[in-house]
Amino acid sequence: ALVAVKLRKLQQEKSHSSTYVPPSQYMCEEIPVWLQDYAITPDEKYDWGGESYKNLDRYQTLMTRLYRQELRQCIEQYEDYRNHIIKELEDRMQLHDLNPAQVPSTTQQDINSDETFV
Repeated sequence: ALVAVKLRKLQQEKSHSSTYVPPSQYMCEEIPVWLQDYAITPDEKYDWGGESYKNLDRYQTLMTRLYRQELRQCIEQYEDYRNHIIKELEDRMQLHDLNPAQVPSTTQQDINSDETFV
């Protein structure tokens, strides 16, 4: 049994080491202003065919970084908004001396039946 456990550990270590992918060299590079502008309003006339494979790979990686940054900012804004709502709810419950069990909660069915969410 001990040998089987050691064998499994070795197999797991081997599989982890063979799937290692080094980080992209472009992940720390500053994103050019023209590419940031292109991400906002793509120019359909830009001739990507004249770019080398290395440059296309670089631009793709940089664009992915831009989109991730944008998504992260969007999520942070929604989290801030959600935290303000939670704070407001807590303040109102405290003001009216309610505990959470006394407050009706919104269910997914309520949300789905509300026409503003459809």
